[in-house]
Amino acid sequence: MSGRILASIDASRALLQKHGHDLIDPIIDATEKGRATLVANGIDVIDGEYIDPLKLVILLPKTGADGNLVEQDLLKANIDVEMANRDLIIPMITFADTPELIEDL
Repeated sequence: MSGRILASIDASRALLQKHGHDLIDPIIDATEKGRATLVANGIDVIDGEYIDPLKLVILLPKTGADGNLVEQDLLKANIDVEMANRDLIIPMITFADTPELIEDL
């Protein structure tokens, strides 16, 4: 591995060790609120204790939307997508995102 990659990994580890909760807790909270808002609006999501708290897996069959088209809209809005197909979409959420970005989903 390149020395730069190893240095980057070490710097990331140090940052997360020192400030991890401050960086990630607001995003986890915003993702949970986003998940609850979707469910309250009749949109199914995959949820549970074994699901990564930053994974927002949105099931689309009841909405009539096509996940591939939703993906294109999200990409135009500068929101990265981890995976999309006709029936689901998984926007990419990281600790570098803001709660406001998650609300915009």
